Amino acid sequence: MVPPEEDTAEYSAPFTGGIYDANLCKLDIDLSDAQQWVDNGLSIFGHQGGATPEQLTHLRNALARARAFRRQILFEPSVKYPPIACLVSDSFPTKTSAVMKANPPVKKGETKWDFPDKLQLPGDGRVPVCGTQLPPGIPGKFYYVKSLHENLLKHTEVLESILAEQLRDSPPEEPCRGEPCTTRQARDEGGDTEEEEEE
Repeated sequence: MVPPEEDTAEYSAPFTGGIYDANLCKLDIDLSDAQQWVDNGLSIFGHQGGATPEQLTHLRNALARARAFRRQILFEPSVKYPPIACLVSDSFPTKTSAVMKANPPVKKGETKWDFPDKLQLPGDGRVPVCGTQLPPGIPGKFYYVKSLHENLLKHTEVLESILAEQLRDSPPEEPCRGEPCTTRQARDEGGDTEEEEEE
């Protein structure tokens, strides 16, 4: 079990969505509190109507590790950071917000939450691009590909080029697809399609 830690500063990512009532008023739900996940029927708890002691312990441990990770990635002026590359996609609608249904579910196993398309943000189908930003102060370079989340690391040509650039520590003069770039040029050809997303 992860031991409790003292409350300290931690990295807070840019806006990536929220949890709203049926009138689109943001709800005050503390996602760092495991019991609130259960009480509000979030994730698997929306289908099973409660939590086993084992599930609750697992979630508490996972949330504790997440908080510890956010503390660890805060910018530290005394650290000499290595080159950091971020491979991301902003080519697919990505669900970011949960909205409480106007009418409560009546069927067993049906959740009270909906994930409307109108609140989706650009991303890789799982992570919105605004949620991939590095903590302020930490240097990094972003490489865009047209890809779903599960396929990001399949762009081997781009990965090889990123590694080559990181090793020589200087960007190419004319970035293009298959080479590192900070523009969206790399994603324009050979990326995933909407059909692949639906599958």
